[in-house]
Amino acid sequence: MSSPDGASIISELSKLILVANAGNSSFVLQTDETPALYVDAPAKVGINTIQPGTQLEVVGADGECLRMRYKDSDDF
Repeated sequence: MSSPDGASIISELSKLILVANAGNSSFVLQTDETPALYVDAPAKVGINTIQPGTQLEVVGADGECLRMRYKDSDDF
């Protein structure tokens, strides 16, 4: 599916969903009308912020805003 401005959503074999924007603009995923994931044109990523100041900025309401862990065989 694509739109006149060059944005498109592509799904192949239900394993990959590619959201593409051919223009020089941002991309936002939101839940309940609140931005959850934001990617701007130079590819800075913001989680819970629409103004990332670095390549990746994570904003949380409490002290636990980022968790990194090793993926084992039980993970999706």
